[in-house]
Amino acid sequence: MIDDEFVDYLLDQLPNYSLHKYKMFGVSCLLYQQKIIAIIDDENNVFIKTSTQTLPTFIRYQGKQFTYNTKKGKRTMNFWSISELDVDNSQQLMQWIDLGIQALQIK
Repeated sequence: MIDDEFVDYLLDQLPNYSLHKYKMFGVSCLLYQQKIIAIIDDENNVFIKTSTQTLPTFIRYQGKQFTYNTKKGKRTMNFWSISELDVDNSQQLMQWIDLGIQALQIK
């Protein structure tokens, strides 16, 4: 079950981004300009949108790719995790969100 208080905590740390929360398929999402920039799973792991340009940073910091199960097997998305320490540090969290915004803007 998604922890709404945790999602609200994230939003409180990111007041300058005009993010909105949205629930779908058992996860919570943070939307930036109506696009998913972050996914929060039921264990409060935060996954940020990546692109080929931003992905190396997530790998360097040992992020894990977001996966989910379907009837046809496990699927992945271009969202990678950040550490719990970065979630609790608003400056670090903002840097990760900035990378997510960069990934959204790449066509």
